[in-house]
Amino acid sequence: MKTTSIKHPQQSRLFGLAFLFTMTIGFTAMSLSLITLPTTAHATVGGPTTISDFKYNPEDESIYYVVTDDNGKGCPPMLYKIGLLSEQSESVYSCDMGFAFRAENQNLSVYSEFQIITEGFKPLSPINLTKNNIVIDVAYTGEGETNPVGISKEVTISVYQNGNKIDSFNATACNLEQPFNFQGYSIPGFEKKIALLLSAKRNCFEGGYIGETLHIINNISNLNKNTSGTSGNFYKTEAPLYPNENSLTVFTNSAAKEITIEEINIQKMPEAPNEVELPSVKADPETNTARNENTSTSNQTTLLTIIAVLLALIAGILIGKMAQKK
Repeated sequence: MKTTSIKHPQQSRLFGLAFLFTMTIGFTAMSLSLITLPTTAHATVGGPTTISDFKYNPEDESIYYVVTDDNGKGCPPMLYKIGLLSEQSESVYSCDMGFAFRAENQNLSVYSEFQIITEGFKPLSPINLTKNNIVIDVAYTGEGETNPVGISKEVTISVYQNGNKIDSFNATACNLEQPFNFQGYSIPGFEKKIALLLSAKRNCFEGGYIGETLHIINNISNLNKNTSGTSGNFYKTEAPLYPNENSLTVFTNSAAKEITIEEINIQKMPEAPNEVELPSVKADPETNTARNENTSTSNQTTLLTIIAVLLALIAGILIGKMAQKK
């Protein structure tokens, strides 16, 4: 004859409390391990500033262009213009105006406003800088402003044609090792002026972001409007300028100097040596220290989790045995 054991209500409650206690400790240990695991946060609050869609307005003798600024503010595209006489840029359709337009017209793009403003304007055409015997020199002139990631560099951009200096302007750069990319554009109705696009890293924030600017170059002679390549990069997009058949890529010189006709080929890249010596990789003490600290933290967290789970199991077994005795 089989006998059925009937558990006392208090005994059942004790078993329930033991199980609840064990599960609570286990989940708490797991939560603590997830919270204390080392994590790396990547916050991006900056971005490149590019320009595109160059159009000339004969009425005010200005070149209109779109500025795309991918900074932390999240501005919509903006419309600027640069005067051929003043050579100064000014805002036509600002970031705040773009925000207001978006709030009132959620299904429309600010480009629809730009099209209305620039209707009838004449687009600029790219030129081949080399075919126009144009050479550009980028010379370091001094330290710039101090920012959270270092000190910017001030440079002078000198433009030469046929060995003669015809114009110059100043610019700010992240560092002196980076390349400076240039693209020239002819302006409808002008034979002695061109627009010059400069594309380079202006600051070193988060590794450096491209900042593009437009400049007016005077005293051009015998302008050659023929281009090379397929499209000649006619419609400059929102992407940063990429080197092409018509552009120039220049690196800085240690000091300003006059360029002679014999130096017309300074843009050529040096030939690669036959044997390339691979650079030795040196350990970064700061990186190693951070990695060791993260590994140590992870090991401590794992050990604490194991101890907490074991304690929970032991507590559960003890409470269960106490319940059985009763």
